[in-house]
Amino acid sequence: MIAIVSAIVITIVVLCVAVGSLLSGLGRNDSAPPPAPVPVEPSEPDPNDTTVDGSVEMQLQGLLDRYKTARTDGSLWEQIPDTAFNQTAVSAFLYIITDMKIALSWGGDSEGYLEEAAELERRLLNEEPLGTDISIKLSDRTFTYDGTTGAGGYTDN
Repeated sequence: MIAIVSAIVITIVVLCVAVGSLLSGLGRNDSAPPPAPVPVEPSEPDPNDTTVDGSVEMQLQGLLDRYKTARTDGSLWEQIPDTAFNQTAVSAFLYIITDMKIALSWGGDSEGYLEEAAELERRLLNEEPLGTDISIKLSDRTFTYDGTTGAGGYTDN
């Protein structure tokens, strides 16, 4: 007799739980937004990963874009005088930053690139030589830059 009563009580409890679950599901608002995802902390970089550090490459591209636009729209010449020396330095600056960005796209180590770019930008804006010699032969002309004196420019081939 006790077994029968216990079985009936357990059956009633199970049915109540099942009915309660069904009823609570009926009242659910399906249009409610799902809960926000829990932010995931970035993992430590894999030392064997040879992919490009996109954030450094993107920052260098941003620097290139900013200076190209400023040179074109004239706003750069509000920061430094529009002289032959500064025009050559800006071209040299853009070539150096482009070289750094390309090195990253080939899997170069990004260590120190942002600090170097910041130092180059500081020198440029202070009208100081950039410290890097450049010689780039293009199809119809050559660009040279003396990193010690800041002398240089384009010459026809």
